[in-house]
Amino acid sequence: MKQNGRYKYIHIMPMGASSFCINFILFIDKYLSAREHLFVLLSKNIIDKLVDLDNVIYEDKSRAEVLYKYLPLGDSIILHSLPYPIWTFLFMKKSLLRKITWWVWGHDLYRTHRVKRDISSLKKRLVYCLKFTLNLMYSFVYELIWSCLYFSKVKKMKSIIVCCRADQDEVRRRFGSDMKIFRSYYTSGYYYPELVQLEEKRMDDSINIMIGHCAFDFLKHREYLDKLLVYKNEDIKIVLPLSYGDISYAETIETYARTLYGDKVLILRENLGFLDYVKLIKTIDIAIFDYKHQSALGNIMLLLLWGKKVYLSSKGILFKGFKDDGVNVYDCDEIGNIPLKELSLHLYPNTLGIEYAKEAFDEKFLKKNYENIFEYLAKK
Repeated sequence: MKQNGRYKYIHIMPMGASSFCINFILFIDKYLSAREHLFVLLSKNIIDKLVDLDNVIYEDKSRAEVLYKYLPLGDSIILHSLPYPIWTFLFMKKSLLRKITWWVWGHDLYRTHRVKRDISSLKKRLVYCLKFTLNLMYSFVYELIWSCLYFSKVKKMKSIIVCCRADQDEVRRRFGSDMKIFRSYYTSGYYYPELVQLEEKRMDDSINIMIGHCAFDFLKHREYLDKLLVYKNEDIKIVLPLSYGDISYAETIETYARTLYGDKVLILRENLGFLDYVKLIKTIDIAIFDYKHQSALGNIMLLLLWGKKVYLSSKGILFKGFKDDGVNVYDCDEIGNIPLKELSLHLYPNTLGIEYAKEAFDEKFLKKNYENIFEYLAKK
């Protein structure tokens, strides 16, 4: 509720992952004191599901402009992801920084998901090479400035919200032990009692192997398409979700996969609705996510929820984070080096992983979690 020209909580939300934002807003409106919250959406497009809410507004300005516009108007500012340029916080006073809570999305902490530029023509290659050379010359200095100045500003923020132990450990490593950290999930809008009723529709008895969750090259699709060739003559199906990311990369991977596996590959180029995607996840036996940073956590939680076998990079923070939480995940280095039966069967009980994942789809758990966060922000 706006009081004396101010709001208790102001959320600034990019709409690149609009379903997460929409479901979160609707959850707050249903279960918490919605009138204490103002949601500022960085979009010029009106969201149909939110038209009846009078605490949702739209801004088509730069992220920095929006942030500075609303900083004086709220007791607490929650930034859902932090894709701001270095200068945004550079000269910000400590009193303003202390209003800000950063809700980590993953790519904003690790700065990943970069789409490769088209350098097919000679002119584009020359321009790219020139820019690349210049980037190398100042990148070290830039990173040093970014680390020293940007990190020093983040340390002065009120708190950080993360969704898993891996991010929590990374935040501690970067910003120190004094930073207040909450662990919380975004709501999907769907919960376990409903999801468990969804029917698992398998077309056959093949072992279904999913590589990654989108079309970015850090997921190493080509590498694992090659490694899985040792199982090609067995009853397998390769599932490749390529519905978003680098379009050119998606096309390249689709062509390569079909060349290698023919009709033993399922390519997803269109976005599925959440429930349809859950039905697909229920048919997966093995999922491969080989990278060192945090990504695809929502996908991994769904896979764990249904007791699927998840392979992660043993050098990555997710592998360590899940192991520290007692959740059984497996090492990507085993792929291609062990028989298919061993690859697909759990060597250890997966009960803890199922219970662990249920929290992300538990209405009461999420409500209590959000209440704790906002109570803390209100006291500070």
